[in-house]
Amino acid sequence: MKYILIIFCFLFMMNSPGMSQQQPLKGIRIVDTLSPGDKANRNPVLLRAEVDSIIAAHLASVPQQQNAAVNQKQEVELSFSTPVITAALATLFLISAFFVLMMRRQKQIIRASIALKQQVKEVSQVITTPDSTIMTEKQSRQKAALEKKIDELSAELEKQKLSNKSALEEYQSIKEKIASIYKVRNYPGYGQKKPEGEIVRELFSTEKSVAAYAFEKFLKPLISLVDANKNNPARISKEDTDKVLDLLVSLSLFYIEYLYLRIDELSVGGHIVERIGSHARGNGIDPALLKELNKDHGSRALALRLALDKKGVGSLSYPVFDETNLNHA
Repeated sequence: MKYILIIFCFLFMMNSPGMSQQQPLKGIRIVDTLSPGDKANRNPVLLRAEVDSIIAAHLASVPQQQNAAVNQKQEVELSFSTPVITAALATLFLISAFFVLMMRRQKQIIRASIALKQQVKEVSQVITTPDSTIMTEKQSRQKAALEKKIDELSAELEKQKLSNKSALEEYQSIKEKIASIYKVRNYPGYGQKKPEGEIVRELFSTEKSVAAYAFEKFLKPLISLVDANKNNPARISKEDTDKVLDLLVSLSLFYIEYLYLRIDELSVGGHIVERIGSHARGNGIDPALLKELNKDHGSRALALRLALDKKGVGSLSYPVFDETNLNHA
């Protein structure tokens, strides 16, 4: 390559204007310095620095693809010798070794389990054999202890069966009593797809909420009024008298409504179930759910209202009777 460049440069200089005159051909020499004679006639003579400059210029003009390929090859070679690849190979080797050891251990456990099962089977056959001459004294004691344990477990099992049977019969009896006392289907929270236990729990929850509502809203204020006047009952004020009568009538109306859930002769309708259920949350009566008292047609509510009017009882704390708002007189 070096000599080709030199020849190329020589031919270029031969074609230049300075070389248009015919001169005798001389051999090419490369020197470090030029003598005065060489300077006067130096067509075939090149400085070493000129040659190096020409080579460097040529290498700069060569495409970089070859150099890039060499660099890429070096990078690939370096990448395979990096610590990351080495660590990955080491990790892969350790994982493989771990799985091999785990498989061997698993096979050992399986073989030991099979052997243990075989030993248990042989001991069981020896213990249960009727030939007493084959059994040792230790095996005889083991057999007796095993038979005793079996008898104890059998007796305990029979005892549990009897206990469960008694509990089941008692549970059936309780269910029948509940069905005869409560109209379960009318209670808040009832659903055909609900379990019996959940229905019974919600029934008792309703019973508890009804008692709590009656005590807090009616009975407790009534007791407070009576206690406040018990030392001088003859001087009870008209206001307290009206309040006592209001609480007594309201309490009776509240329990009358509650009895619609309990007594078969009382048909459940309207929003009674919703109102009973709302007592557990402490909500009051929603007047929008009640009908106004109709004085043009006879009804139980009208008869009750007229009787209260004769006794001077006006608005009530619990104004509901047969879905009618007795305060709308």
